[in-house]
Amino acid sequence: MLPILTNSQTALSIIMVCITIVGAICLAVFALPNLVQTIKNKQTQYISYWLYTLLGIGAGCFAITSYYNAFSGEIDFISLIIGISNTFSSSASIILVVLKTIHIKQAKMKKLSEVEYCKSIAPSSHKK
Repeated sequence: MLPILTNSQTALSIIMVCITIVGAICLAVFALPNLVQTIKNKQTQYISYWLYTLLGIGAGCFAITSYYNAFSGEIDFISLIIGISNTFSSSASIILVVLKTIHIKQAKMKKLSEVEYCKSIAPSSHKK
C-alpha cells in the first residue's frame, strides 16, 4: 500500500528531485573545462591525479546506481538523466587521468619531468 503524501511532502520531493538533477549536471560539467583545455594545450601538469581518479570512481559508482534505479521496475527518467550525467563526468575524469598518465610515462622515457615534457610538446602555450 502506498503512503499518502501530504502537500508539504510532495513539495519537498519535487525540491529534492530538482536539487539532485542540478547536482548531477554540475558534477558532469565540473571536469569539462579542464578536459577541453588539456586536449587543446596538451598540458597535464596542473591536473590533480588523485582528484580526477576519485571523481571518476565516485561518478562511475553513482552512474551504476542510477542506471539500476532507472531500469528496475518502471523506467525512471530522472534516474536515467542522473546516470547519463554521471557517466559523462566519470568518462571525462578517466580521460584526464589517462592523458596525465601517458604524459608522465613519456616524460620518464625521455628522462624529463612532467612539466619539462609538457613544455616540449606545446612550447607555444608558454610564450609571452
